[in-house]
Amino acid sequence: MKKIKTVSLLLIVFACLCSLTLGACSHGGESAAESSSDGISRGNTNGNITNLGGAAEYNGKLYYQNSDDKFSIYRSELDGSDPEKLNDAESYFINVTDECIIYVNGSDNFRIYRMNPDGSGNTALNNAKSYYVNVYGDSIYYSNWSDGNKLYRMNLDGSDDAVLCEDKAYYVTAESNKIYYSNWDDAAKLYRIDADGSNKTVLTDTGAYYIVPHGEWIYYSQWKYTANSQNNGPENDPNDRLLCRIKSDGSKNEVIGEHPCGDINIYKDRVYYTDWINNTICSSNLDGSDAKTVTDTYGIYLNAAADKLFFVQYDKDKNASIGSIDIESED
Repeated sequence: MKKIKTVSLLLIVFACLCSLTLGACSHGGESAAESSSDGISRGNTNGNITNLGGAAEYNGKLYYQNSDDKFSIYRSELDGSDPEKLNDAESYFINVTDECIIYVNGSDNFRIYRMNPDGSGNTALNNAKSYYVNVYGDSIYYSNWSDGNKLYRMNLDGSDDAVLCEDKAYYVTAESNKIYYSNWDDAAKLYRIDADGSNKTVLTDTGAYYIVPHGEWIYYSQWKYTANSQNNGPENDPNDRLLCRIKSDGSKNEVIGEHPCGDINIYKDRVYYTDWINNTICSSNLDGSDAKTVTDTYGIYLNAAADKLFFVQYDKDKNASIGSIDIESED
């Protein structure tokens, strides 16, 4: 039986991610700030945020959920040594800067929290259920699920928390002073808006999931809908869910992968994704060439850090566990 995911799975995504363990890691990778292709600092990579931010690499350290300790945030060396506990809460969307760590506190109704790099000064920044939290420059961008999934922006100290766009925004990511999101008020099409909320533009005429901006391209899984299937309605042919990329200005849109896929991430100029037909994890070059199977294990919610790829997997009884592979060894 094929394990094709449906849109409804997104609504229980945090329950799924509660099984994520990201403690055992390898050597050397790109930090979140260093991997920003637009030169603007960020708290985590776009690919990790669209996969719910279970791990972040920053300035030679790994920050991760520890499932052996209530999914609280730990910090370690890149090889997993010298682990240090930083908080006491179930944590998602981990963003790390020189000044602070921003994260979503699943133990407190998924509110956004801030703490110092050593774990002190742990403070709530808002009162809303918050998903797809991005620290980008001096701002936090996120989807406010307590206010109709609208796109919000706030300062890093929680001030000036306000609606940036009224659209129902999923898969919120940021690149080159633009915010990209899947607009569930318009059949999940890919939208772009300036970081100040101006110049809203629709880029695709199909649904776009697992959005990962990378340089001049936006990578996504294409989903086609029937005319009345906005929000959580049924999709058309599952075989439409192909790996695509589009120029950030919308000038070129192309299919680069043959199989229905999702859980897209980019690490060291390779695209990683789940193949929903063959139930495998695959990778390719950025243009789709050199596509190959990374592991025959079916895994979802791909996070990349410290030269490892982490994924959630399920047994026949739907019990979840974490799998991982060394990214360098698959080339």
